[in-house]
Amino acid sequence: GKTANELSNSLNIPLSSVYKKLSDLEYLTLVEIDRYIVTDKGRRFKVYRSRINKAEITIKKPEPMISLSAN
Repeated sequence: GKTANELSNSLNIPLSSVYKKLSDLEYLTLVEIDRYIVTDKGRRFKVYRSRINKAEITIKKPEPMISLSAN
């Protein structure tokens, strides 16, 4: 799992964008909160974990298919 800050740093995208995407993915149940980290100063951070182990996308007519495998 990773915190939003770790994701922002490793992907080089703004933290606000990470929080928005994580919120969307959490709503879709594609990520979950694995645990919370509490710092010495009392700040609390969520550690997110993917619920997807594998994703397969097939593009064929008439419609594309997405197959997801859970962790």
